[in-house]
Amino acid sequence: MAGPQRRIVVVVSTFNRVQMTMRFLGSLFAELKAANLAARVVLVDDNSRDGTRDRVAENYPAVEIIHGDGFLFWAGSVRRALDVLEPSIDDVDGIVLANDDIVFDAGALGAMYDLAHQRDAIVGGAVYAADGQLEASGGRFGRLCRPRQRRLVPNGSPQACDLLPAHALYIPATIYRKLGSFDPTFQHGHIDLEYSVRAGRRGQVLLLAPDRVAQVDQVHRYQQDLVDLGLNARQLWWRLRYHPKSPPLSEGIHYLRMVSPYLWPIWLVPYYRGYVYAFARALLPRANRKNAQ
Repeated sequence: MAGPQRRIVVVVSTFNRVQMTMRFLGSLFAELKAANLAARVVLVDDNSRDGTRDRVAENYPAVEIIHGDGFLFWAGSVRRALDVLEPSIDDVDGIVLANDDIVFDAGALGAMYDLAHQRDAIVGGAVYAADGQLEASGGRFGRLCRPRQRRLVPNGSPQACDLLPAHALYIPATIYRKLGSFDPTFQHGHIDLEYSVRAGRRGQVLLLAPDRVAQVDQVHRYQQDLVDLGLNARQLWWRLRYHPKSPPLSEGIHYLRMVSPYLWPIWLVPYYRGYVYAFARALLPRANRKNAQ
């Protein structure tokens, strides 16, 4: 006979990628059933125009959909969902944050739940691309460049971390109550890293799950993708200040100051190295034209 059902909430956001979102929900509900987890699933749709809401409502009517205005971005979407869930957090065992582009491995979600409650820990999982490359994982602070984490590879045993990304993250409700919600300074990203740092400083255990937990289609190379866009200097400056994938300069500085209060100016250029290369690429042709004249 099955044991008592465990209760969680799952928070996921989406914007204009209906096929990925539907695939994610399929893998999520399969995992919930296999692990005997009762879940309140909250999807924040930040004003998608590809029919996401209708498809989800038709195929997964149990999913609660929160409608965004297109300017919530990921960090804002997570906070909006948790604001809605706040009154009922005491009624669940934990909170799952996940990206909508992942597909859970069989047994992964149940294993994360068990490890988190056995060790009273926040638990994250490694996510691999289809070609076997590591997309996201827990990490340790760098030895020299502290903000640049050294990512850990699953080795069959839980590993202590300094940072855990929210590609797949489990937070016990008792820990969430102790730490509070996510930092409102970050409008686009970084909230998972800030939460990790805050948890560690308050003596909370952060663990990487022993085995990989999910797969994505391909590794995201944000730095190289930025260079390959071929933007001019003005476009790059706008993107650096406002674009959610940058991350915006104000949020990057806030994160660096949090991780390295005294040396953060030293790490600013390496942290935004993609922009350094992109600005150089944008400005060099202009310099060459002037020399030619």
